[in-house]
Amino acid sequence: MSRPLDDLTLREKVRDAAHLTRDLVEHLEQSFQPVAHSLRKLVRHHDEDETTARATDVGIRNTVQQILERERYTSQIDERLEALCAAIVSDTRRILNG
Repeated sequence: MSRPLDDLTLREKVRDAAHLTRDLVEHLEQSFQPVAHSLRKLVRHHDEDETTARATDVGIRNTVQQILERERYTSQIDERLEALCAAIVSDTRRILNG
């Protein structure tokens, strides 16, 4: 998947897009979503006790940092997938229009 898009055949582009789609779904379900849920739990269970509040603040900061890291990875996959889909559309139009 690291070759330039212009060097890929239509079949390779479709294959790579399918792989990236599966990778994106897996990443969202197994990595991104669990961290987002843990952040929601941390925010909901914010206690008034100062020690717990401080620990919760650190936990929230760390969890947000994890979410941002996962978002960067998600964006990278999404950008590559969008480029592949645009190339697939372009190749398909070229084939259909002769």
